[in-house]
Amino acid sequence: MPCELNPQYAIVQFSLQANVNTSNPSSAPQLQLVFVFVSGTCMIEEKLEFVKSAMKQVIGLLPEHALVGFGSFGTQA
Repeated sequence: MPCELNPQYAIVQFSLQANVNTSNPSSAPQLQLVFVFVSGTCMIEEKLEFVKSAMKQVIGLLPEHALVGFGSFGTQA
C-alpha cells in the first residue's frame, strides 16, 4: 500500500527529481519551493486553535520566495 494511503503516516513528502546535465549544471531548471498544507476542520475548538497556531508558526519559518497552498475539508473529504 502506498504510504499516503496508510493512516500510520501523518506527513507525506513528495519530491521532484530534475535531470541535470553534469557537463553544464547551469542549464538545470530552477525549481520553485511549494508547500501545500491540508487539514480537516471537524475537531473540537481547542484542537482547531492549536492547529491554527502551529500553522502560523510553520508559515513564519518558510522562505520568503516559497509558494504556499492550503486546503481544508469538513466531514466530507
